[in-house]
Amino acid sequence: FTLVACLSLATLPVDGQAAILKAAIFDAPPFIILGKDRAEPSGIDIDLIRELARRMNCRPVFQEATWVRCLALMKSGGADVLSSVYRNAEREAFLHYLDIPYLTQLPIAFFFRADNGVRIRRYEDIYRWSPVGVLQGASYFTAFDNDDKVVRETVGSQEQITRMLVSGRLALAACYVDTQNYYNKTLGFSGILRQSEFIWNARAEVFITLSRKSALFSRQAEFDRVWAGMVKEGFVQATVDRYRALYR
Repeated sequence: FTLVACLSLATLPVDGQAAILKAAIFDAPPFIILGKDRAEPSGIDIDLIRELARRMNCRPVFQEATWVRCLALMKSGGADVLSSVYRNAEREAFLHYLDIPYLTQLPIAFFFRADNGVRIRRYEDIYRWSPVGVLQGASYFTAFDNDDKVVRETVGSQEQITRMLVSGRLALAACYVDTQNYYNKTLGFSGILRQSEFIWNARAEVFITLSRKSALFSRQAEFDRVWAGMVKEGFVQATVDRYRALYR
């Protein structure tokens, strides 16, 4: 056998058992909703990974970690796949991006209490409100991230941002629309919080990736082919649409 053939055989099912696909996951609803009290994780990314694994004859195993730890697992080969990844040159060194992004837009808006008189029609309107809540470690869009005129209050979790908006401790917060809609719906605040008329919605490609040190990396072309089939037949978009409708 050639070395490539041996590596390929090592990742094939043994005695009828499916190969294990280790997915690194982090808290990012509605894309990744971590299970509580031993419940299984759910969300857009989870459903996509489960289906990808099924078609690859693999058994998915989910490894919960912080975003930074997820990247470290992918770099070392401790995890096979990671979702919700933007493409950049540094990550290309240890990640293979499945050919087609599953998201091409991630809208960002500013959220506030519906009854507090805030109105954000243009980006510049945010200067009237201070501080603006932001999630610790998050980036949003370049104009906002690099704007020295904005006074920010860094908050540890999106749920905490939501509760601070409702209580009036924050007048305004920058939020990814899908994620904030999830918290508004699940915490019962949909009628209390409102999003700005201004929405940043430029193209933003989001991918599922395969670790270059994964034991499954020899099946890279198969991953790409299977994923392309899921996109072409509409499974991917239907999954995204279903969750967005659920938490709108």
